[in-house]
Amino acid sequence: GEVARQAHGGTFEAATASVLDKRVGPVGSSWSKQDGRILLGFGEPDPETAPVRLELLLDVPEPVARVELRQTPLDTLTGALGITLPLADSARERIEVDARGEILLPPSLAPTPVRGHLEVNLLGFVPPHPPELQGIVSGDRTTFTTRFEVSADQTTVQLTDAKVAAGAFVLEGDGVVR
Repeated sequence: GEVARQAHGGTFEAATASVLDKRVGPVGSSWSKQDGRILLGFGEPDPETAPVRLELLLDVPEPVARVELRQTPLDTLTGALGITLPLADSARERIEVDARGEILLPPSLAPTPVRGHLEVNLLGFVPPHPPELQGIVSGDRTTFTTRFEVSADQTTVQLTDAKVAAGAFVLEGDGVVR
């Protein structure tokens, strides 16, 4: 890769990179001493246009990490992550996903719970449902939103204000992922 200095920070580009033994394609990053911002992009060398972006805002009272997945075919994402979904090939081919999340960064490296929120949109997907709900479960978008807290030992994720919506069909609640 290449590192370049700029007036108040720098940039980095690499033609290819791997994360957890998975190839993520070209990567790029930029950082600024002026506003305490670090921006990483995966899938394109320019982090501003990359399909996956990670932005760290450090020079603020409550530092945060923001993650964004721009609209991407579901097959591209699941293939890159090595995940198989229980969907027919024809369904997987037409579904696209976009997501945004924010994590409040802890004040130190000591083990501590981490809080944030997440929004995921599946475009071209409506969950399976009985025919009686046909008028309620409609459209071509399913949305999942939640607030979350990852335990200090990173073994549990507490979901609060979780909501799945497809048309007028909405499920809400809290939960735990172990």
